[in-house]
Amino acid sequence: MDIVKLGSPVLKTPTVPVTFPWAEGAAVAEGMFAVMEAQGNGVGLAANQVGIPLSMFVFNSGKSAGVMCNPTLTPYTPRGTETWNEGCLSIPGLVTQKRRWIQVDIDGFDLNGDPQSWTCEDLEARIMQHECDHLAGRLCITRTKRKRK
Repeated sequence: MDIVKLGSPVLKTPTVPVTFPWAEGAAVAEGMFAVMEAQGNGVGLAANQVGIPLSMFVFNSGKSAGVMCNPTLTPYTPRGTETWNEGCLSIPGLVTQKRRWIQVDIDGFDLNGDPQSWTCEDLEARIMQHECDHLAGRLCITRTKRKRK
């Protein structure tokens, strides 16, 4: 598994839902975690970032880790937004100033197709939003202030 880089059409194409049962799901997730961790600075990786056009991502915030399939994300608007530096494994060397919701609720499914719900804030909320953007075919460089590392 290799990370797909900026310019590949798969990064700008919305993904399709995962159907269950998904026999290869555990192997795909394991491979994605290995690829993400090999980068040294990755906290999330969407399936389309490794060329798999399915609605699934893995994450490891340092506080929690997991797999989310077919996510739907709802911002918790009373907490508002904040702007932080954000990078992307598919765009090495680029850091953007990206405004994101401080807190979000995310619903989806685990690799067995069982429902899961998370309330995330701060870094975890940022990860969820970034990865959901990938699944929708959006990159973090859309509507941002860019700067090179």
